[in-house]
Amino acid sequence: MTNGTKSRDNDIFYIKRKGDGWGEPVNLGPNVNSVNDDSQPSVTKDGTIYFRYDADIYRSKCINGKYAPKEKLPKPINTETGQGEPFISQDESFLIFRSLGPGRMREPNIYISFHNPDDTWINPINLAKKIKIQGLFPSVTPDRKFLFFFMDEYYWMDAKIIRELKPNELK
Repeated sequence: MTNGTKSRDNDIFYIKRKGDGWGEPVNLGPNVNSVNDDSQPSVTKDGTIYFRYDADIYRSKCINGKYAPKEKLPKPINTETGQGEPFISQDESFLIFRSLGPGRMREPNIYISFHNPDDTWINPINLAKKIKIQGLFPSVTPDRKFLFFFMDEYYWMDAKIIRELKPNELK
């Protein structure tokens, strides 16, 4: 408690659309949320949620309308440097995130990794080096035409770089 008020961590909620309005916020519960900060959610078409917890990226699969216990993504996604700001494509074919990367760079960069059919991930590619920009909070439009990121203000660019970087065996 601080100054008579209870200190609270960040949790992830959802709200259902009701007609022309919105319902009440619903906490995703203990399989996703913890006593620490759970934040920066990104959701696939099937409801799997990717998010940041404890300086790493986790996911929780939505099974029959309920979230399974969270699981930490393995290497090469999570490393000792800390990761955040995950953006997962709707079909779960790629993940864009921020990391200090190998060798602990001075400034975090945006990385992209592609999902293999066996539920593993390829080694992340430093997307910031390819586009010559360091940004925050990357995301891609549902039609995969534009990549958005924040750098003092929001910017966008053609997302063709994602198609170009995708390994041929995954196309």
